[in-house]
Amino acid sequence: ALCGVRREWMTALQLHVTDITGVQVGPDDEGEEYYPMLKVVVDAPAAGINAMEVARRLKGGEPAIYFEESAVEQGILYIDSLNLQDRDTAELVGRRLRAALGK
Repeated sequence: ALCGVRREWMTALQLHVTDITGVQVGPDDEGEEYYPMLKVVVDAPAAGINAMEVARRLKGGEPAIYFEESAVEQGILYIDSLNLQDRDTAELVGRRLRAALGK
């Protein structure tokens, strides 16, 4: 049940950024099932910004938002649903991600 709810939150977050050129967002199929993750792939030339700058903008905002950055140099950020408290938090992160991408 919790996994399903968290997937709904991630879908709500994803809808904020699905139409941005150079950005692909989808479930991270390699991740843990109980706490689903989203994978955000930023194609810097097409998006006009790189993943590292997106992460910097998110961390520097209010409130600060931290993504999993283990693959940031490859243009990938991960959003872990474990860090989302509810749908409102997911929506906030989605809006902030869109703003960080400059859209």
